[in-house]
Amino acid sequence: DTESNLAMLRAIFEGKFSVDTARNGAEAFEKLSSGHYSAVISDVEMPVMDGVEFYRKAREIIPGISGRFIFYSATLNVERISFFNENRIKYLVKPASISNIRAAVMDIAV
Repeated sequence: DTESNLAMLRAIFEGKFSVDTARNGAEAFEKLSSGHYSAVISDVEMPVMDGVEFYRKAREIIPGISGRFIFYSATLNVERISFFNENRIKYLVKPASISNIRAAVMDIAV
């Protein structure tokens, strides 16, 4: 995501969780492959690997990960919302309030 959105997310969860950020889907997948994450917040539109592909690849290597994903995006359409609903993936529309972001993560973090 943009540096300002990454900084905002870091600030929201500072002191509650260790926060890792990635600039694109491939970098996020690499980090996810080598560690445990209580929650994953991903945009849909990302360079190198988009969020949906990142989610699908993550599910292949970590079977229970789908319940820990939240998509946070300004570019949602009927097809994407349908995909989220069919796969029971939480999503937030940008801009979302800090309290909504915090509540969504606290609801799924393990």
